[in-house]
Amino acid sequence: MAKRYNEKKQKQMEQAIERELATGQDKIDIQGTMQNDLKASAMGEGEQELFEKKMSKEEKKAAAKAAREAKKKAKVTSQICLVVVLCFVLFDEYYRC
Repeated sequence: MAKRYNEKKQKQMEQAIERELATGQDKIDIQGTMQNDLKASAMGEGEQELFEKKMSKEEKKAAAKAAREAKKKAKVTSQICLVVVLCFVLFDEYYRC
């Protein structure tokens, strides 16, 4: 009985090899291999992220505070620009009359 099982498994393996050869999966994709080799991660990029010092709790708080302040400053700047534009529009309409 084990002999039949082994023969069946051997035949299945041979059929799988024949299917692989028939589909062309055994060919080496030079372009794909080259693209994978030339990716940024393969060229050493990203190592800084792996080996950079982790921020302390105080540093994280300071970075978050700076980000919030920058966001507020950008919001105020955009509001000021909007007010200036509206003033010019109103000024132009006032003097057209």
